[in-house]
Amino acid sequence: MKGILLTINHTYLFFGATLYCGVLWALHFFWYPTWRHLQVANYYEQFIPQTAAATQASSIWPCCSPV
Repeated sequence: MKGILLTINHTYLFFGATLYCGVLWALHFFWYPTWRHLQVANYYEQFIPQTAAATQASSIWPCCSPV
């Protein structure tokens, strides 16, 4: 039983690590190729409108949406 639980644990951990690393690589190379040029003055256009739209679209209570 201990072996089965360890196998399930390791499989879950491996899946999570793979997913996390995959998302980071995709962000780095495909979604934000201009990440080296991001500064405090120009980050707004890259992140805030998309985040606000996603938050509003996925909000359960539209009246309480931060946008």
